[in-house]
Amino acid sequence: MQTSFIRNIFYLLRKEVKLTFLLVLVTFGLKAQQPNLYQSDFKPIHFGFNINVNSSGFQLNRSRYFYNFDSLRSVRTQGFPGLGLGAITNFRAGKFLDVRAIFPQLIFTQRNLVYDFYGTTQKQTVIKIESIYLQASLLLKYKSERHRNTRFYVIGGAYLSYDFGSTVDQSRSNTKAVVSLVPKVYGYEVGFGFDFYYPYFKFSPELKLSNAMTNAMFKDPYIYSQSINSIFPKMLTLTFNFESGK
Repeated sequence: MQTSFIRNIFYLLRKEVKLTFLLVLVTFGLKAQQPNLYQSDFKPIHFGFNINVNSSGFQLNRSRYFYNFDSLRSVRTQGFPGLGLGAITNFRAGKFLDVRAIFPQLIFTQRNLVYDFYGTTQKQTVIKIESIYLQASLLLKYKSERHRNTRFYVIGGAYLSYDFGSTVDQSRSNTKAVVSLVPKVYGYEVGFGFDFYYPYFKFSPELKLSNAMTNAMFKDPYIYSQSINSIFPKMLTLTFNFESGK
């Protein structure tokens, strides 16, 4: 379970790191001797948007019933890369502190649950869980001192999401493998990033970890759900923020 999640993290970073470094190099070459968008740091409010790629997974906790199923050997998570986009509203709270609201935000992701069995004709069952999240995030952004056209920041806060892909109403049985997540989940987010100031906009690559604080498991009386006590969705996101400067 953990190995699959970590593997997808490295896949995500390897795919995007070249683009990030290229943008960083271009940024440092853009009039590094003169600060861009100097007045934008004093604006009380400004807007933007983001696009992101993510690697998602689950923190699974087995139930006490897991050991009652003699044929069931293990349950693990298989994650896949996903995509997202959102709108940014940024409020200046001080010289080094901003309050950011990211809404609306759409996130598309997929995770599989893989069940391994002993001594049966079907030794593995894979259950696909696809999610389409509408998410709202409220975050605090603490910024370093600006150095010409660059500054570092850390970010953290809370989110609330609703999954339009939830399958809680889908029929299921021991022979029809379905595991569902409840639609509404909330949790926390922490991360870091860099602000790069261009002449007409600000670009901010950001790496962020999201962990659910509520059990997203939808209970039913069948083996696939009964063997799991709780599911906490988690996600690593590489985000590219673009914000207005004028």
